[in-house]
Amino acid sequence: MEPALSQLEKLTAAETHRLDRAIVAISVNPELGTPVPDTPPKPEQQMQQRPGP
Repeated sequence: MEPALSQLEKLTAAETHRLDRAIVAISVNPELGTPVPDTPPKPEQQMQQRPGP
């Protein structure tokens, strides 16, 4: 897998602008994002998944 920095260096100005806007939108409202398969759940999801006492 290619390191993130080298991927960012290959983006055009328009792609960088779109990425910046997407990051801002998701940081304001995380529910906008789509979960990435095979990644650990977010901390708030882990709290919901824990069995009660």
